[in-house]
Amino acid sequence: MFWSKKSKKKPPEKQTREQMLAELKQNAQGAREAIGEKNLQKLAAQITGKKPDVNVQPSPMHQAREILNKMDDGRLADNLRAMAKDED
Repeated sequence: MFWSKKSKKKPPEKQTREQMLAELKQNAQGAREAIGEKNLQKLAAQITGKKPDVNVQPSPMHQAREILNKMDDGRLADNLRAMAKDED
């Protein structure tokens, strides 16, 4: 019978909580430097929607959704039926 002997690999060294936190902080600082503080503040304002001096424009999908929500249900149904007939 042929078989191979399993190699004994050392398990990776477990990090302590403090080492993980230090590594995370270092990675976050590197990302901040790469992105830039000004861009980071703009992104945070767009995500939270709280800062008024940042011009946040809704995407076309959100604009269309708002228009559809404001439309009359009967009119919307008529338009959808018309579109379905045109495709056939």
